[in-house]
Amino acid sequence: MAEIRETEASKRLYAIQRRNLYPFLSKEEMEGWMEDEGPLRIRWFKAIEGGKTVALAAWEVYDIHQYVEGGPRIIILDLYTMEVEEEFRGQGIGGRLFVESLKQTIESLEEAGFAVGALQIETDTARGFYEKVLDKSGFNWKLETREMVKGHPFYVFWVTRF
Repeated sequence: MAEIRETEASKRLYAIQRRNLYPFLSKEEMEGWMEDEGPLRIRWFKAIEGGKTVALAAWEVYDIHQYVEGGPRIIILDLYTMEVEEEFRGQGIGGRLFVESLKQTIESLEEAGFAVGALQIETDTARGFYEKVLDKSGFNWKLETREMVKGHPFYVFWVTRF
């Protein structure tokens, strides 16, 4: 069974992301992006099977308080990336990584005095995967569909604790 753990951004994680999601970026462009991201607003997780990183997920943390003067300390989590190496797909690794990374991220934010108000997942192909995983996770949730660009939906999953 794959081990799930939090990690820091690394060239290896960005190489996986570049190969699977952004093959049009050069190595230099991807490394520049990595440097611009910074470690503070993105929480990285990886799944390890047989000593090899086989999947990664990252949550981007938005503090609503910084945008609304005097607002509550509420966080919006955006699924920044989620990728499972092709030969490890269909084994439940992605679902476990999603749920465990989400739980760990929420717990650490709550310990710091924040509340998570929503999860934002931008996808037009994996909606069913996230619905299925959230159903099994123990989280309460509802789905809101929005259209940012005409013809390109994205989904906001409003989630409450267990």
